[in-house]
Amino acid sequence: MPGERSGSGPSSAGFSAAWCATDLGEYRACRYTYERYPYESLPPLDSTQFTGTFQWLGGVGDHVPGQVTKLTGLAAGLTASGLRLPQDFITFQTSSNLYGSLDEVSVTGCWTDISEPLPSPVEPGAFLVRFLRDQQDCVIWYLYLRPGAAFVVHSHLDYEYEYEARRDGEQAQTDLDDGQEQRAAIFWCAPSFEEFAHRFWVENRLWRAVHGGDLSRLEPQLRDYLRHYAPPEVLALPRVVWFAADCRAAGPNWVGEDQSALLGEPEQRPDRDGRGAELVAAQRIQHGSDVVGADLTEAHCLMSGWTAAK
Repeated sequence: MPGERSGSGPSSAGFSAAWCATDLGEYRACRYTYERYPYESLPPLDSTQFTGTFQWLGGVGDHVPGQVTKLTGLAAGLTASGLRLPQDFITFQTSSNLYGSLDEVSVTGCWTDISEPLPSPVEPGAFLVRFLRDQQDCVIWYLYLRPGAAFVVHSHLDYEYEYEARRDGEQAQTDLDDGQEQRAAIFWCAPSFEEFAHRFWVENRLWRAVHGGDLSRLEPQLRDYLRHYAPPEVLALPRVVWFAADCRAAGPNWVGEDQSALLGEPEQRPDRDGRGAELVAAQRIQHGSDVVGADLTEAHCLMSGWTAAK
């Protein structure tokens, strides 16, 4: 199952660069469950630690036989198109110590779901491989594979569903033949899978710390990440309480789901009675959802205001 190191910048990919994530308490606001943050606004990462061995996550464990079989088949399918899975992705998805780590740390219920290769809707000869999705498909992350390069992108579109709908003659949520529309729906977010995994792991751990009100046990690396957004003295401030507000107009960068999804651990969230993802900016309702258009303009969203707890 041959592989190569992933890595490519947004300029060479031709996509807008943005990181899709939730808040970091008072250090980084988020109006909804997710928001897109300009990539250049993020804390820089030490690229020397991304060697493909994932030492920052405890290193590689034993192989997971079922995952090895799955990744071998996936790699074989790409070989026919002259493409290869990046080695860091193979290592992560087949190691017992690493596989599922992103699911475990996610505070918004994201879960691993690896797809077969999906043709890029914007570039002949390139493919998407979905590997992680939000529990309500508010955002989906993909490997973007092109000859000689691999990087991570995200979109609100489930391209596996879109291609299946077109194949079956059903109404899709997007026009796959509209290159401009598709390029606007895909965002570059990391130059390699390991860098994506590291930032995702760091930010979800930080969310638990800042909302738990105890930063004293954070490792220096995570405290430094927070200092990018606030001076050191702010790290000693008391925890904050976010409030919910009625939001009647969404800005261009939001990606949201039911506002009840953000506060609390995933297993503590109330039942949504089948309510699906709401993405106003894309004017899309998740397939299978019972949300109607009028609900979107009346959506209750988490705003970026906060007050210090007494």
